[in-house]
Amino acid sequence: MAALRNALTAMGMPFAGIDMEYSEQVVGYPGGSYVNRLITVRGADGRTESFDADLTLKNPRIAAVDMANFMRVNG
Repeated sequence: MAALRNALTAMGMPFAGIDMEYSEQVVGYPGGSYVNRLITVRGADGRTESFDADLTLKNPRIAAVDMANFMRVNG
C-alpha cells in the first residue's frame, strides 16, 4: 500500500481520510485454489471499491488514477 500512497501523493491527492484495507481471500475451485489479494477503498458514502494488490504493485499510478476517480464520484 506504500507504493499506492506514494502514487497518490505524486498526483497531489492527499490520502489522509481515505480508508484503505489490504485483505487476502482464498478462492477454491475443483482441483485447486488461488489467493486473491485486494486493496479495498471505502468512500465517504460507505461504498467500496477493490483493487488487485498484485497489479497495483506493478503499476501503482494506474490504481491511483482509478482511486482518485472513485473518490471524486463518492467523496
